[in-house]
Amino acid sequence: MTLTSLRRIYASTIPKFGVDNLKHLVYGKQLSSIVALKNCTSQVLAGVTYRFFDALKAVEVCLCATSPKLQRMGIGLRLMYELRAVLLDKYPDEATSDSQQSINRTCLIVTSADRSAVTWFERVGFRRENDTGRWKGRIEEILYGVLMVWEVR
Repeated sequence: MTLTSLRRIYASTIPKFGVDNLKHLVYGKQLSSIVALKNCTSQVLAGVTYRFFDALKAVEVCLCATSPKLQRMGIGLRLMYELRAVLLDKYPDEATSDSQQSINRTCLIVTSADRSAVTWFERVGFRRENDTGRWKGRIEEILYGVLMVWEVR
């Protein structure tokens, strides 16, 4: 029920993805989603769908959207910070064996942003990535999308 409601939000805010592609992304076994729910009704307000790349200590934001009536209220920003917390929990700092000092591991959140969303991602903390070769074939690329990366610590 929750994922179906999230898919409907994606369909209304990102119509160019198409129903079949959205189903593949929302219900995919390799993907997870974080949703924002309305307290009293458990109504889905927004969500972010993502997948991990363990070898790269990274996560890809496949989809991120807020219900059209609730945009510009900071819900998407809160979801991004929740995703950041999930990423840092999955890849915590490691202690070195010789000095037992903590190594601050940098993790990455990467996305192929629609041109209309680039400014929003930049406000969150993402930057445009010029080296697309590292991600080619790994992330869901949007036609005319802009590759963006957020380094989190």
